[in-house]
Amino acid sequence: MIFDERCFLVMGATSGIGSAICHKLAEEGATLFLTGRSMEKLESLRKSLPNNNNRHKLSVVNIDKSSYQEMQKDLSLWVKDNNFEGINGAVYCPGIAPLLPIKSMSWETSTDIMQVNFLGAVMMVQILARKEFRPSFAGSIVLISSVRRTRGAKSLTLYAGSKASLVASCKCMALELAQHNIRITSADGVLGEVH
Repeated sequence: MIFDERCFLVMGATSGIGSAICHKLAEEGATLFLTGRSMEKLESLRKSLPNNNNRHKLSVVNIDKSSYQEMQKDLSLWVKDNNFEGINGAVYCPGIAPLLPIKSMSWETSTDIMQVNFLGAVMMVQILARKEFRPSFAGSIVLISSVRRTRGAKSLTLYAGSKASLVASCKCMALELAQHNIRITSADGVLGEVH
């Protein structure tokens, strides 16, 4: 299999896109560190993965500073316990897209959207850029964006702005990470029903 003895971090693993990515990586033999907001959903996902053997690690992570510090500790132990030579790849899938007309925006909601859709991804990359998580050869990071960053829609100002910020920052991070042989890119999610 393509990803035997390779490990991947998938944040937002229980979402539609995240779950599909987990299934594909597991089919190819990858060992996964899965994060999400619900342990129940993470357990259900792990049971549904092919080639499981309970080798996949689960971690409940809210997109905030304390959760990220805890995830970093868990990730570090997982890498050491399994004798992995760093994290071979990562995908950042979390995203929230509430329909908010301009007149309904608040500072709190704006902050929440930016924290989940943008800052969480940047902080994940910051963690993976640390020497202890860098693979001995090449690594890859994918940040899930949205076509809404270039194709606007009413009431999605904050969502589109957060995803545009993600793509712009991805280009900057790529320049820094290249020296460590880590590729980073963004991929637009498909247009679908916004909840």
